[in-house]
Amino acid sequence: MKESEVGFVGLIDLVHEDARRAIAEFNTDDWDFSVQRFATKERIPLGNHYHVKKDEIFVILKGGGSVATQRVKEPESRETFSLKIGSVIYVPKNMAHTFELEPGSEMICFSTKAFDKDDMHPLVLAK
Repeated sequence: MKESEVGFVGLIDLVHEDARRAIAEFNTDDWDFSVQRFATKERIPLGNHYHVKKDEIFVILKGGGSVATQRVKEPESRETFSLKIGSVIYVPKNMAHTFELEPGSEMICFSTKAFDKDDMHPLVLAK
């Protein structure tokens, strides 16, 4: 729902829910960005991919866990960070990322491009 060039443009709607997690998102082609909200029900890996076209910024709203990152084709660049409420994680293009969040955790993601299923490239980060 678009009301003006600035201001209210839409709502985050639930797009997927199962026994592991709930994912809600808002995508717009008008301004080419997206916002997602993730709520975990059990400790599972989220992500295991990278994007070629977009950067992402994640914010932990509730709970915590960890995130592993690695530049594509540079396994030596792998790093793992502990996360808690208020953690902000910037993931640029071509940076693989995998979150392991505690059950009951919530995070929000701001993306520089609208969701594109063809821009999700798998790369599982080994522990």
